[in-house]
Amino acid sequence: MIKEIKYSGYTATPSDYECHDGDLDIALNFTTDDGSLHPSLPPLQIAKVPDGQHILGIHTLHSEKKNFISWRHSADQPDKFEILSCQYPDTATACIIATIPFKPQSMAILGNTLAIATDSKVLFSLWKDNRYIYLGSAPEFINIEFALSLRGCLGTGWHKLSFATNPFGYGRESEGIGSSSKENPRHIEGEARRNDSDNAIMAHFNLSVHDQVTSNGYFYQPFFIRYAFRLFDGSYAWLSSPVLMLPAVAPPFFEVDGYDSSNRNYFQDISVHGHSIPFFQLFYRVLPFSKEAIDAWSDIISGIDFFVSPPIYTFKNPDSDNHCSLLTGAESVFSSLFKEKAVDTLSPIIKNPSDNDDTFQSGRQPSRGDVNGKYFFGHFSGDFRLFTDLNSSLGNYRPGTITGSTDYTVKDHYVTSDQLNAKNVIALPCNDKFLEDITHVSQFYKIASWDIADISSTDVFNALIVDTADLSNLLTRPTLPDDATSTDSFCPRFITVYNQRLHLSNVRFSPPKALHPRTLVQYSNPSFGNDLSKIIKIEVWTRRSGSVVRSVLSAPQNTTSVLDSFSIDSLLTQFPRWIYYPDSNAFAMRITAKCRQTSQAANETTVEFKTRTFNLPLRSHELLNGAYYFGGIAVSITPDESEALPAAAIDNAPDNIEVPSSVYVSEINNPFLFPFKYAISVGSGTVLSLASAAKALSQGQFGQFPLYAFTTEGVWALEVSATGTYSARQPITRDVCISPEGITQLDSSVLFPTVRGIMLLSGSTSTCISDTINTDHPFSVTDSLPSAHTILNIAGLPHNAVHILPFATFLAHSRMLYDYPRQRIILYRPSTHYAYIYSLRSKLWTMITADITQSINSYPNALAIDSAGTILDYSDHHTDTRPPAAILITRPLKLSAPVILKTIDTLIQRGQFQKGNLRSILYGSRDLFNWHLVNSSISHRILNRRGTPYKYFRIALIATLDPSESISGCTIQYTPRLTNQPR
Repeated sequence: MIKEIKYSGYTATPSDYECHDGDLDIALNFTTDDGSLHPSLPPLQIAKVPDGQHILGIHTLHSEKKNFISWRHSADQPDKFEILSCQYPDTATACIIATIPFKPQSMAILGNTLAIATDSKVLFSLWKDNRYIYLGSAPEFINIEFALSLRGCLGTGWHKLSFATNPFGYGRESEGIGSSSKENPRHIEGEARRNDSDNAIMAHFNLSVHDQVTSNGYFYQPFFIRYAFRLFDGSYAWLSSPVLMLPAVAPPFFEVDGYDSSNRNYFQDISVHGHSIPFFQLFYRVLPFSKEAIDAWSDIISGIDFFVSPPIYTFKNPDSDNHCSLLTGAESVFSSLFKEKAVDTLSPIIKNPSDNDDTFQSGRQPSRGDVNGKYFFGHFSGDFRLFTDLNSSLGNYRPGTITGSTDYTVKDHYVTSDQLNAKNVIALPCNDKFLEDITHVSQFYKIASWDIADISSTDVFNALIVDTADLSNLLTRPTLPDDATSTDSFCPRFITVYNQRLHLSNVRFSPPKALHPRTLVQYSNPSFGNDLSKIIKIEVWTRRSGSVVRSVLSAPQNTTSVLDSFSIDSLLTQFPRWIYYPDSNAFAMRITAKCRQTSQAANETTVEFKTRTFNLPLRSHELLNGAYYFGGIAVSITPDESEALPAAAIDNAPDNIEVPSSVYVSEINNPFLFPFKYAISVGSGTVLSLASAAKALSQGQFGQFPLYAFTTEGVWALEVSATGTYSARQPITRDVCISPEGITQLDSSVLFPTVRGIMLLSGSTSTCISDTINTDHPFSVTDSLPSAHTILNIAGLPHNAVHILPFATFLAHSRMLYDYPRQRIILYRPSTHYAYIYSLRSKLWTMITADITQSINSYPNALAIDSAGTILDYSDHHTDTRPPAAILITRPLKLSAPVILKTIDTLIQRGQFQKGNLRSILYGSRDLFNWHLVNSSISHRILNRRGTPYKYFRIALIATLDPSESISGCTIQYTPRLTNQPR
């Protein structure tokens, strides 16, 4: 009888008894594409990786230029690592990009930018001018402090207001000045007159503000200022904290001339002057920074933009319930704004505005020796004198250095009760929500813009030149978006690029460190010359994912300049009124400082340094992505050292926390900015990796196809909207990837290893493609077949190349290569000496000898590194290289009669090959366990003499084929040994 058998591919299931004739137990160094077995060509050897180097990837700059990016331990600094680049394919000559203290893990490429994930943070490097410029994780933050300098007062002289009758009193002297009792029978008539007077006063006030203040870029009401780095695409990153500026905190009031209290109708010639309404110019000072480090970011950062909030008004426009008032003194203006209490009721304990306890809001300066007390007026530089025309004698006040003269000192300014009560005034209605408004500021409008190349540190203050001097149209200017992640630090376990956006998954989050103390508060000169407070550290506690995390900013060491250090005005005498931290989950801050105190006793000066800690409660800002401490406006109160932190603020809290289910996505073509609106939480498990089921249009760019998130709960599909955010998140399979490094992207599907085997994910369908080779009891050549060692020796193959592991063991640490030109998958496991080949055309498996330790992402090529450090291209081969010897061993052949004894008379291999390129061995067995050598041949034919019959047979072939040759099957002529017929 004659049987034609077609060889298929390597299988391990079903059992040997049930398998098809033609299935193979060993198909080593073969590939199956067109229905035949072809020799597996050896990969092209590209280069040799120098000892100690580890390849991160290949950066393709253009069609003719590629660079290898690698890392190694630094020879000079063993605890550090060097990032290297070398031109493809030359690996011998490497240039050091940077020396870093973090161990590199993986790399993603976005255009000319390298994003290297380390065990601590993501580092960036930019290809420019034929070299790599190391950027680090973020630019050095440029610290800028701000101050206000007096520029004049509202009014260039007396302004006459004419009224037909008394608009402030209703004709009854006993009611006193400004009475507005609604029981007065002339209330309606008086109300109309007061509305007229309100309109006249506000018209004069608004015109004066426009002409003298806002049109010249000056300020007269409290406001916030902050700045941000402007990136190359116009977006903003690395925002500063809002700084509260306090030019003048009293509701505006005008000095009145011409009022005669003895003549109730003497108002026709009343005059007002805005001596008491000063206005100010904004000044800045850039603290020392590394110009070289910032210049490295010049292609990313185009400049710095400055933004201010709208004025936080201390007054409000008059209405039927709130009119302008004629007062015999301005003291009640402060009392109304700050809800003044007696000096002896002041408490140094910090309160929050929501506590409904206004003791901290007192307008009086807590000075025990001053019975009348002082009222806080503002914080600025200049010789301010109440009710004095400053316009005629104003000097060019400029905030000076720390030890500047008194005239240039930036400090708190106070006015006394005697000064306030010395004049009759007309006051605008007080804004009784002034303090609340401070804590609700959220909009910031651009007023100035700097180019990054023009920025340099300054020793003195300079005026901040407003782009357009007129600030009256402030609300029409561009705004600063506030983002919750603009200052966060991320350390991802996995990093990938999809649709020109950088994706970070399985992230370890570190809260931002507090900024330089000088950028947190309005500048203030020391109260007592050299009595500075040197801040040692600023600690902040915040909550993320239900856990408490601590951020610590430590002062620089060995600084020679006061500007370099964390020295500010004495915290004992001038504690900051407002401190902002860019994390809305923060709840406590502790400032540790060395405070220098100078005392004078018995003509002897004593200087004492004392370490103090200041514990501050932080409140989440309702409209900004941050938290703040607010100690009130009127009085600079030093926190009580006995105040304790919340119980959750522990010293041993970690400085980072894992958010394993989160994915952070950058702006398009901008891997430095990760807006919070793009962040996504995928289920409640751990994100293992991300992959796209889309064919790459170019390096890092993909079509609009789903992005898959592989998690410990299964695989989720993430659909991308037109704005770049993800939507319609849903799990599509419960298969869990067991080796994230093995996830491989194909043209329109994704492969990943699971406990079931290799899964092919296409759309929402997950299919196992390795069922036929998945077994816990693989075939052992050397243990099962006689003379197996001889066969391997003749073929010149290592014996460990046929030591097949259980497939689940192999998969646990497996990885894959996608050979796009040949449409095949190479499944390998580091430290093993064989790999599986899966043909996407034939859907069949074979094997090759391989010693791959690492794959290199270089689509469309399949690059890998072997244990000897050789870079191999499995998509290409040398044309003059002969394929290695191959071994083929079939699974048991039953010849359609598994229970019948039979003898094989003739065995002929079929295919396209030259005579002598095949050697044949035939084995027989009666129980599928014990195999016996039946015959062998040095050719493709075996002519067998009659001998012992067997139920099952195996064919073993040793092939030394040329690249153009192939094997397709065999022809068997056999004779059944029937038991019911005579022989």
